[in-house]
Formats: sequence, C-alpha cells, structure tokens
Amino acid sequence: MVELATRKLSEDGRPVGESHPRSVATDAKVTLIRDLHEHQGLTINQLAKMFGYSKSVIQKWCAYTRRNTTPRRFE
Repeated sequence: MVELATRKLSEDGRPVGESHPRSVATDAKVTLIRDLHEHQGLTINQLAKMFGYSKSVIQKWCAYTRRNTTPRRFE
C-alpha cells in the first residue's frame, strides 16, 4: 500500500507548521504545550524543561508569534 504524504500550505503555497522543513515539533505537540500553558497554568520555564525546547521557542509558541498560520490547502 502506498502512503500519501500531506503537506500543509499557507495561502501563498509556503509550508506551515510541521510541514515546514525547519519545524522542530509536531502540530500536536505545539497544541499540547499551548493548552498546558493556557489552561493548566504551567510556566514557560516548566514547559521548556518538560519538553526540552528553549524558553524562547516555547514563549513564541504560547504567544502565537510562531506557528500561528492556518493551513489553507494541502498537497
């Protein structure tokens, strides 16, 4: 059976989220980190230690300054 790869693309055709070649985390992991921060009250420092990412990248994900583009199409 052939497995089809699905890439998430922005409106202008650029890869977004885990489809981006420099992505370091899955979309599900970023969503989990945001949920733990927003709903469970975990701090940026706690999340960085738990998941092994820098405080800077965790802060950007939680502030929605990174990983904030909604895929518009799939390829």
